[in-house]
Amino acid sequence: MPKKELLDLKFTISNQRIFEIFEGAALYDDAEFVFIREIVQNSIDATKIQIWKDISSGIYDFIIRPHLQTTYSHLKANSTFDIISNIKFPDDIPNDIYMNYPITLSIDWDENDNDKLNIICIDNGTGISEENLIRMTRKVGESRKNDKSFQDIKNSLPFWLRPTGAFGIGLQSLFILSDSFVIQTKADNEKPKEVIFRSAKKQNYCSITDNEPELKRGTRLILKIHKERFSKIFKNSFSFDIIDSYDYYTDKKGSIYLYKMQDYLLNELGNIEYLNINLLDEGSIKSAEQKSTTSELKLIASKLTTDFQEKLISYEKKESLPFIVYESNVIGSEIYLDFINSFDAIDLEYHQPHYKYLYFVRDIPVKDNTFGFYKSHYFGLIWNLLSPESDKVLSLSRNKLISKTKNALNGKLLYDVFPRIMPSIKSLFEDNFNSYNIPESNKSCIYFHILLSCIINENPAISIKKNMLSKLEIPSLLIESINNTRKEILATDFFDLKKLLVVSGNTFGVNNKQKFQIKQAIYNSIKEECKAENVEAIIWANQYFDVYLRWNYQVIKIFKKDESGSVFILEKNTTKEFKPVEVDENIKKQMLSGLVVRRYVSANRQNIYAIEPYCNILAVENTYKGGFEHFPYLSSHSILSPFKNKKQADEILEDLNKVNLTGDKLSDYVYKKHIDSLITDKIVENVLENRSIKNTEITETLIKKEYSILIVDFFNAIKDESPAPNNV
Repeated sequence: MPKKELLDLKFTISNQRIFEIFEGAALYDDAEFVFIREIVQNSIDATKIQIWKDISSGIYDFIIRPHLQTTYSHLKANSTFDIISNIKFPDDIPNDIYMNYPITLSIDWDENDNDKLNIICIDNGTGISEENLIRMTRKVGESRKNDKSFQDIKNSLPFWLRPTGAFGIGLQSLFILSDSFVIQTKADNEKPKEVIFRSAKKQNYCSITDNEPELKRGTRLILKIHKERFSKIFKNSFSFDIIDSYDYYTDKKGSIYLYKMQDYLLNELGNIEYLNINLLDEGSIKSAEQKSTTSELKLIASKLTTDFQEKLISYEKKESLPFIVYESNVIGSEIYLDFINSFDAIDLEYHQPHYKYLYFVRDIPVKDNTFGFYKSHYFGLIWNLLSPESDKVLSLSRNKLISKTKNALNGKLLYDVFPRIMPSIKSLFEDNFNSYNIPESNKSCIYFHILLSCIINENPAISIKKNMLSKLEIPSLLIESINNTRKEILATDFFDLKKLLVVSGNTFGVNNKQKFQIKQAIYNSIKEECKAENVEAIIWANQYFDVYLRWNYQVIKIFKKDESGSVFILEKNTTKEFKPVEVDENIKKQMLSGLVVRRYVSANRQNIYAIEPYCNILAVENTYKGGFEHFPYLSSHSILSPFKNKKQADEILEDLNKVNLTGDKLSDYVYKKHIDSLITDKIVENVLENRSIKNTEITETLIKKEYSILIVDFFNAIKDESPAPNNV
């Protein structure tokens, strides 16, 4: 194609619109370095397509065929199987092949102009053909549905290799940084070329130069940013670490903004596999060998579902045994799970493990890494969304997730994927127990936390191979035996415990040793009563076992509840049969007083434990309706407060104080005057649909009358409260 056809091509998107897009993304998503992400994403997309084109050509058959035969037993005896149709998941392609396609991002001051920063990204991908270059410049974001060659390649790609399709806007955003940039590129069967892209200030022109760069294949993007634009582009906000360490007089990078950029490169892009990052004269700050999840992993075994929709792989790494799950049912993703391998990994202050939870989208980490996954309590988790559909979950800047879509995906992971894969992980671990070369204690600890994860992910009736738990002892700082001379509970006995005691002390502002002493003092004050209840063990680390306890046990008695702390008796509930929570009269009054939070807010409706006599009609299974419910600690059933907030409760209390009524007459008064405004149709519907005791029929009238009695008892509990002591 003659070069003149690429001259004088004008972009159809205005610079003002580009500025609005980029500024809007930066304003709402903190996307100062989104342009770097876009540059790298474009290189990743081009690289993935080229990897598949090369594999399809057959040049890697000699590596892939034996790799697949080693991975899959059904291929071992077949030396003529079709390679392409048997590549289903990323690890079906050996790492050595991926390593042939590194991407290098280099950032340094221009050797001819010390006020300009050069950002150069080089890949070994497909390159940009002249035909695609014309398409890109004629109309940004133009659909490629009519490009048959592209569609043929795209349709042949496995889901994890398909491109994002956001190439045009990624390049256009660069004009916010500089008036021009250069792309040197070479596609198959074409000569290498150098293209200059210019902004509107330069008459909107894109042209090929006479320079023929040295490239075997792929693309080199060269962007120059003037130092004067740093403050406008990258904002004047810095982390405390940068502020504390930066000194203008000893600055070696030449600008505080380079420290900010380095922080982004390491924290946001440092986990991208096969990406080399070079910064200034310091050289490489991250090499392609420093991979995010698969570095130093030794393959132990893999398992493929019969429908080829999921693959589970067991690895060994130092003293841990991570698992990787590839699934194509939810959205097409890679799930990396690393179970707790030692009780030493538990933070004894908060009784929770030191594990990170990270999101990736198309192999690039996204800033929003807050999972809130209570079902992943016992393992670290990295979730990498790989399908092209994952583009729909990203915000405009593509470095953050859209909340609504994120919540929907999280729900699928929690309630679809986790319950399905946990038994498979357990089975694969058990089948390969003797193949793992890590210490026995680490293997047993991992198995213990796999079992916990199975149970809390809707698999309560799992079988347990107790020999794999060996002689694993759970530290007495987490749980302690009450009846035995041995303080430590063996992991083999843990799952058979019928009755437990949980001590939750008021330990604000004290150290770990003092916290433990406070809890011990609370327990010692009721030790004899606990033995009379046949309690087997005491849970000190209630936060650590919290999720397991909520799933597997129910509170049957509250021994103590005051300013010093609370003591609960839990009973294993394998049948999920409802039992009221037993409390004395004083604790009952405290709970009734807790029907409202002592502050005025727009909406803070409370739930209290399912206590008698109200629970016979009003107790319901804990279900999230509005999404912001606060259920009582370790409860599976509760009673919903009739009051929306304290203001509403105070209005009722004020009125009841004015009438000279007691007992049934007062509850009749509440029923006639207030109950219809308090107990809405949705509250009645919730009780009828989720009622804990289902063997008797109830009506709307019965529900409202029971709430009337509850309100009167609440009124009496508030009247009986003694004034709080004055703080001196």
